[in-house]
Amino acid sequence: MKDSKNIYGYVYLTTNLVNGKRYVGVHHGEQIDEKYIGSGIILLKSLKKYGRENFINGIIEFGQSIVSLSKRERFWIKEFGTLTSQNGYNVSIGGNIRGELSQSAKDSISCSLSTMGVCIHCGAEMTIGNLAKYHNERCLENPYLTEVDRIKIKDDRRQHRKICKYCGKTIPVNLHGQLHGENCLQNPNIDNREELLRRAEYHNRCATVTKKKCVYCQQIFDIGNYSNYHGRRCLKNPDINIEEELKRRREQHLGRNPALKIKCQHCNKLMDAGNFKQFHGAHCLENPNIDTETELMRRKLTQSNRINPIKIKCPYCNKFVDPGNYKQYHGSNCKKNLKNKRI
Repeated sequence: MKDSKNIYGYVYLTTNLVNGKRYVGVHHGEQIDEKYIGSGIILLKSLKKYGRENFINGIIEFGQSIVSLSKRERFWIKEFGTLTSQNGYNVSIGGNIRGELSQSAKDSISCSLSTMGVCIHCGAEMTIGNLAKYHNERCLENPYLTEVDRIKIKDDRRQHRKICKYCGKTIPVNLHGQLHGENCLQNPNIDNREELLRRAEYHNRCATVTKKKCVYCQQIFDIGNYSNYHGRRCLKNPDINIEEELKRRREQHLGRNPALKIKCQHCNKLMDAGNFKQFHGAHCLENPNIDTETELMRRKLTQSNRINPIKIKCPYCNKFVDPGNYKQYHGSNCKKNLKNKRI
């Protein structure tokens, strides 16, 4: 073993006792960490699957500089054949050299990092966490939600907001730390000019982050256009069905323009987007897969709710109000809610 004063780090080998796959990595530092077995993307995924107890690791050799460690890492990856294309866990040839990935490594990384999802009702693309919190069954465009359910969902979302103690505005928690609280322009202890300069710098920094490059057409778009028309939905994506994608875009465009007419595929009638969503398409009486009695009952309840609108009781002032007024002036926004009092 070399003198510890000259040790910069070491090259180690991690082995899966279940399937025999191996991983070569580099650890920097003079101290030996026996618990550390690697941080490769594919390795961590396998570690979660098989458990830490089914992996062993050992030191191959020590190095005196980052250059020597990088060279020896590349050597041992080639010697043991630990690339993913060779039935291993290393996704590159090592030595901080990236970009030379095998197709199987790219597929594995893509699968590991696939944390995006699409709402089944509004078609919005977002992270899996936000999808579970705010969309799918809890999406406001879900036609099976009752008006009471919509009010509850909106109140739940409103709980993720915070009241600024200086201006009294209710804003999302993520914006509170940036634009309000101690950074509020109505804070008497703040220099407004310096704060405005800080906001301008922050805005310029965020403007570069909200752009994304499409991997298929190589053009740069803002996040909204990218999620709607590019990425996996780009027409230059070889795996996409162009006819279905164009149909989806037309339907999305029609939904945003109520003046345009939509044709029902069951009764062939033309109507605006609002009537189509309520009484045609999947709800059309000529749809062979629909229960006519259930659909008529749903329409009857919808009509009765319009004639005799639902009244909701405010828990703070005990008044019965319609859902529109409840949303704006009652519930968590009620004047008698002590949390709304300015500090």
